[in-house]
Amino acid sequence: MALKENQEETPISENPNGDEEGGEESQADGVGDFEDEDEDEAEEEDEEEEARSEKSRESRLAEDGSKLESMFRRLASEKVKLRVHDVLIKGNTKTKDSLIEAELEAIKNATTMQELLKAAGIANHRFHSFGIFDSVGITLDCGPPELPGTVNVIVDVVETKNPLTGDLGIFTKPEARTWSLEGSLKLKNLFGYGDLWDGSLVYGWDQSSEISAGVSLPRFKGMVTPMLARVSLLSQDWLKFSSYKERSLGLNLGLISTKRHDLTYNLLWRTLTDPSQMSSRAVRRQLGHGLLSSLKYTFRIDNRNSVLRPTQGYAFISTSQIGGLVPDYRSLRFLRQLCTKILGFCGRRGELWSLAAWIYKEVLFAAYPCTSRQICEDKLEIDLRCAIPLGFYRTALNLGISGGVIFPWGNGALSMPSSLPERFFLGGNSSPVCTLGGPTTLLGFKSRGLGPTERRRLIRDKSNGENSETSGRDVIGGDLAVTAFADLSFDLPLKLFRDAGIHGHVFACAGNLTKLTENEFRKFSFQKFLDSFRSSAGFGIIVPTKLFRMEDRNADPHIAHAGF
Repeated sequence: MALKENQEETPISENPNGDEEGGEESQADGVGDFEDEDEDEAEEEDEEEEARSEKSRESRLAEDGSKLESMFRRLASEKVKLRVHDVLIKGNTKTKDSLIEAELEAIKNATTMQELLKAAGIANHRFHSFGIFDSVGITLDCGPPELPGTVNVIVDVVETKNPLTGDLGIFTKPEARTWSLEGSLKLKNLFGYGDLWDGSLVYGWDQSSEISAGVSLPRFKGMVTPMLARVSLLSQDWLKFSSYKERSLGLNLGLISTKRHDLTYNLLWRTLTDPSQMSSRAVRRQLGHGLLSSLKYTFRIDNRNSVLRPTQGYAFISTSQIGGLVPDYRSLRFLRQLCTKILGFCGRRGELWSLAAWIYKEVLFAAYPCTSRQICEDKLEIDLRCAIPLGFYRTALNLGISGGVIFPWGNGALSMPSSLPERFFLGGNSSPVCTLGGPTTLLGFKSRGLGPTERRRLIRDKSNGENSETSGRDVIGGDLAVTAFADLSFDLPLKLFRDAGIHGHVFACAGNLTKLTENEFRKFSFQKFLDSFRSSAGFGIIVPTKLFRMEDRNADPHIAHAGF
């Protein structure tokens, strides 16, 4: 009975009104209304939060911008004092820490924010110039809180993934009808000191071939400037122009190399031969072996905005070379004589000028025993360029003048001939605007197409027993050379050409060279030298590409132009 009562009471308690479905629907409607109201309130709250976050983000950006602007104003108006607390280096797995730390000395010694930013920029540029890093990042962070006014410098480097690289290409000079196959192989950072090992091969089908290998170190034994050593084997064929072939084995040592100064030592063993046996007398006198031991100094300034097409700025380069520095038994005897002379002057007042005069006279003109197999001569070259913008169609006027002189020194120097391969030869079709380094180029003339010449050897004709002159003359070069040019470059009217960098130019060149050695300087006349200037003028269209610079040029050479 108890179970039955419970069964009867159960439906009454579940639905006392007898309407079961209606109750369920009313409850569902009430719950749905509450859920819609909650969703609306949640959406409104989300919108308000987003609006507040956007306002806070904008306010933070504005605050950061004002702080950054105030910092820039402060950096521009006053020096911000600080001190570098620590320098951290990351990412170098192979490169030695000492190499990186050596470039960070200026950062460690910085006392202001301006000095720190400048030193960081210079260090970043130096790291990229090593060629052993794919990327370099320098970060400035706050120092410890207990040390106000300090910063930490974090240097993060990414070393190159492939230390072995190579290049291979075929190059041609259509105007000279020459082809060459050139290849190079480079191995970077082999020992972790930023060392760069490279080997190159140049094979010319018609004129020159070269094999060379070298190594460069960005820092050696704490030296600030990089060191360079290179060994090369060079073969050049000048039979067509001067009836001789040149083979040389050389060693080049780079002693000082900065942005504006270079000092190198060159040791070269050179051999000149004449397989044709038709060379002129001036060439035959220099056939055989020769030793060149020289110290070469180069000073350069280049403030032009472009090397290929400068439209403003100027450039200057000066090269001085002193040859004949390898001592032999006679030069050692001369040095002993020099030391004896100096000791004789020591302790005697008023003899300083006499000692200087004796050294100048004996070293340059009398006593130094320069042998016939050693090249003892000085060579000086200068080159000055200037680009003047004219203000329309990117038109610019480029002006340039270059000169060079060679004079032997030592015992009997004024009566001796200068070294044939070291002389100046004018001609060729290289652009004078792009080349910077002395008087070599004169547009409109063939390679070695200017300068003194000498008749080649006469060969006896065995059939009739008479002498017959061989065709052609030998170009023997000059000891004094001067060239000048004016080049007006401008954009072409079509926008397609301007976007591609294709432009036109009009040019005029002039130059001359003469002989000074073997007492020829006694016959030198400045007016005659100017009257015999050669000149050329023309126009062309230049098409620059990523691999080369192509030019279609039309030039008209003039044999002589009086009153340069």
